[in-house]
Amino acid sequence: MNFFDPTTFYTLHEAFYRTGRAMFGSTWQGSEVWSQPKGDPAELARERASKLKVLGALEDEVAPLYAQTKAIHPSEVREAAHEALQPLYKQRYELTDWLHHYPTTYDSFIKSTEAFERRQQVEAELRTAFESQALYLTYRDGLTITWNNFKDDPQFRLFCDLSIVRITRPYGGGPRRFPAYIARKAFDDWVLRFRADTSDPSDLSTEEQARLWFLEQVKQVEPKRQFFEQTQETARARFPDLSKRAFRRIWDNHAPGHWKDGGRPKKE
Repeated sequence: MNFFDPTTFYTLHEAFYRTGRAMFGSTWQGSEVWSQPKGDPAELARERASKLKVLGALEDEVAPLYAQTKAIHPSEVREAAHEALQPLYKQRYELTDWLHHYPTTYDSFIKSTEAFERRQQVEAELRTAFESQALYLTYRDGLTITWNNFKDDPQFRLFCDLSIVRITRPYGGGPRRFPAYIARKAFDDWVLRFRADTSDPSDLSTEEQARLWFLEQVKQVEPKRQFFEQTQETARARFPDLSKRAFRRIWDNHAPGHWKDGGRPKKE
């Protein structure tokens, strides 16, 4: 049985927050995850429901034609059904793609167009990372979601504010909701791409500043081995607000393997 350690993951909400903080620096408020565009959110829900209704009707058209391509029929019948399916498949793809890029109407919202735009940008970056497999979404007790296997399912939804994912059960039945996570180390490496946009170091938490400093140390001294106690002492002298627990997370996630080997530093 695999051991699942949730301390090695960020919740989906925390990953959303950290991505936004990295992208927008001091402009980031932290409440963007609940933001909606100005206007009546019920209108958003009605438009989404309308698209889902069209998608349902489309599935009713697809089902009998798909059955004809698999049943025992003359080849010309199967070929005709196959041809008839192509525009329906195209329309279905366009609808599901629209649904996945249309804003989710959370139960609570803040009327702020700018905050909503920041939210959309963060969600887009996370979706791109999942699609390209730069990041993996983990759910329940360590199971991995292969994004491209689920993204076209209209029942598949991410709720960043609640840190949950809704997926269709593979063995049938309705969708279920599970807690959703992203591996800390993979995320910490991925989010570095946005640091160039944050010119003021004070926009970063103490732990984030220390992590960037540590990664730079690894680049500078590799392959020479460094030791935990000495490096921790140096780090906490440079970042007085850095806790021992925070440094331990940095070390566990980013120290090269041979730095973690047993033994003490040799005396000069």
